[in-house]
Amino acid sequence: MKAGHILAAAISGVVLLQAACAAGDEGDIRRLIMEDCSAAKAHALQLPADQKPQLVQHLILVLKLRQQVPVDVAASGPSLGLSLDDLRALEVSRSFQPGRENEAKRCAIEILDAFGEISAAALPAMAGTHSDRTLPEDLAFSIEVAAYSIAQAVSAGSMQIGQEPARELVQFSPASYLARNLLYDLQAKYVDPILNLLQNSNDNERGILVDVLSNFDGQEQKIGEKALQIYQGAGPELKGSIIELASRLAGLHQNFFAIFVYEATTSGSGLADKADRALEGVLEQSSQIICEPASILNLVQAFKSQREGDRELYARVLEKACAGQEAVEAPILEIVSDRSAPLKLRVRSLRILVAPGEVSERTATKLLDLASDSEVELRLAAIEALGLAKNRKAEATRLLLKILKSNAKESDVLARQQVLLSAVASLALLGADLEPQTIMPYIVEGLAIEESHPDLVRRLSTLRDFVVKFFSNSGKGSLQS
Repeated sequence: MKAGHILAAAISGVVLLQAACAAGDEGDIRRLIMEDCSAAKAHALQLPADQKPQLVQHLILVLKLRQQVPVDVAASGPSLGLSLDDLRALEVSRSFQPGRENEAKRCAIEILDAFGEISAAALPAMAGTHSDRTLPEDLAFSIEVAAYSIAQAVSAGSMQIGQEPARELVQFSPASYLARNLLYDLQAKYVDPILNLLQNSNDNERGILVDVLSNFDGQEQKIGEKALQIYQGAGPELKGSIIELASRLAGLHQNFFAIFVYEATTSGSGLADKADRALEGVLEQSSQIICEPASILNLVQAFKSQREGDRELYARVLEKACAGQEAVEAPILEIVSDRSAPLKLRVRSLRILVAPGEVSERTATKLLDLASDSEVELRLAAIEALGLAKNRKAEATRLLLKILKSNAKESDVLARQQVLLSAVASLALLGADLEPQTIMPYIVEGLAIEESHPDLVRRLSTLRDFVVKFFSNSGKGSLQS
């Protein structure tokens, strides 16, 4: 067996640090960490300010000690956070009693806590050590308390965090709640270095960086400004990550909305799926967005050109995020007025027009015009849309009752029943204020349809719901009457 292997198997991790001890006060402190913590702490607090960061680096190595040095020193040394030169120093070091690593870690934690803000660089090592399941519970608790104490000092101080400490803490965050909490508590300090890391990240790093940044809910303005700058010169992969990040932070939706729309609606962008998910995020988290005319035109074009099942997202964005904005009305009215357009597209467009609640006279005139259209489905949809507009419910109710009255003369039984059920469904949606004697004939006829036409189950279900609500809540009668 090689001499190095024999030596590595025989000694504890404490020897790694003893070998690196330097002469003078700092060297004495390093030795005392292993032997007398009270004395080590007293000496450490007396160090000049410019020497404390160097001791912090040594204490980081203490925290990275393992219970035993791996047998294959050359292969596994770097995982301890030590260089091969440090490991070779084993040959000139004397042996100490194994099992002192945890005591040394306790001492290191006490000194780091006492140093306060200066110990910021040790936070990643503290989080990593804290996640070691072999650690005694009381030691893990001490690390956690000290880490939060240091974080509080860092938050109140002027020290800036470098990219490498930020990278280390981010790497621990998936498996360490302490790392995640430290990142969140110190987000104002970490946001810049982590954004810089994102700008220069590889495929493996981007996901975790986005996860961390998306939790920085107090830094949305800074993230938004920097993310927009990064996006301008980014490649497709990084652009996709930035879109994902922006979609998760509601405060970024406004600034990134035009980007979301462009990437979602531009053929061949390669980012359409992520941009679509971002638009879904806008619908879930943001009440309304100021939509630029160019974005509205892109949304309308996508709404027109997509297959029926795919266009709904863009319709919802237009009627919710961009509701009531002047640039929406004209292109949607064009679709509604286009007799060559698919019927379902025209019907869906009607709901976009009335989404803001109030409609212009131009839109109201078009809805009234369509209320007498020869296409029954479009006619009913137009009246329903009119009723959803502010102060237009009574007008729409009269039109629906007029349709029900004229529909009674329809000779085609199935067509008559379909119109009847659709009209009653529209009355139910509008919450029309009706007297029982006015609506009762249509209810009776509608309820009689069920056995003869089971294919109308959905419409019949709507009718039954309407009946129950009408007679239960109106106070105008009962089902028996």
